[in-house]
Amino acid sequence: MIGTLILLAFLGFIASVGLGPVTVLVIKRGMERGLSYAWISGIGAGLVDSLYGSVAYFGIQTFIDLINQHQGYIRMGMGAVLAIISAFLWL
Repeated sequence: MIGTLILLAFLGFIASVGLGPVTVLVIKRGMERGLSYAWISGIGAGLVDSLYGSVAYFGIQTFIDLINQHQGYIRMGMGAVLAIISAFLWL
C-alpha cells in the first residue's frame, strides 16, 4: 500500500516536470555523458533561470518606481489625451 503511494507520488512528480528545451538538454546530456554532466547542466540552468528572474524583478521594480515618481505628470498627460479624444468625438 505504502509502496504504491510512493510510486504514484513519484510518477505524479515526473509527470509534472515541464519538458522544455533546457530539460531535454539536461536529459540528453545525462544519457550521453552520465549523471554528473546532467547534474551540472541542471545546476547551470537553475542559476541562469534565477538570474533571469532577478533581472526581470528588478527591471519591473525600477519601472514601477519610475511610474510612481511621475504619477502626476502621467495623469495630466492621460487627461489631455482623453480631452482631445472627447473633443474629436464631440465635434
